[in-house]
Amino acid sequence: MKKIIASLMLLGTISLSAQNSVVNVAWSLGFSTGDLSDYISDVSARGFSLSYARFVKPELTVGFSTGWNVFHSSLAYDTYTEGTSSLSGKQWRTNNAIPILANANYYFKKSDKINSYAGMGIGMVYNRRNTDMYIYTLEEESWNFALQPEIGLEYKIDSKVALTAAGKYYYCFESGEIPYPTSYFALNIGVSFLGW
Repeated sequence: MKKIIASLMLLGTISLSAQNSVVNVAWSLGFSTGDLSDYISDVSARGFSLSYARFVKPELTVGFSTGWNVFHSSLAYDTYTEGTSSLSGKQWRTNNAIPILANANYYFKKSDKINSYAGMGIGMVYNRRNTDMYIYTLEEESWNFALQPEIGLEYKIDSKVALTAAGKYYYCFESGEIPYPTSYFALNIGVSFLGW
């Protein structure tokens, strides 16, 4: 807990010392979609996001973002078949997704209290998928090219701090050992440190 608080204070200091910048730290609630949902349908409450952006125009920011969403579910005792092999038992499934993206956000009519924006991210998402059955595990990894549209709201507490809510959709193109797109929606609730 001390490390998290120290990290937040450091990020806030960096943001406040840089004019026209925004540092955002958020808790991320993940909802799997498409093929990832077929593999793990449970909602993930284990996630966070971190972003840094700079205003290049009064209504436009450019920057980067990263984070981590962990999707996990357990399946009942059954016989599971993969290719020509079958194994009976309980199954645990986990997918770790770590995005590394460049972002641009456009702010609509700015006000002193509430601002809304829309944006797009482009980059890579690292996915590591584990299927465990007792002492057996199957691990698959991939670096996926990804697009990430986003919409969000920002509520300013004062001139340097704002509460935020954002919806992000990560569309990851198929690549590597995971032979289909690994995509998910994230609802992020957090705080921004404003340096303008």
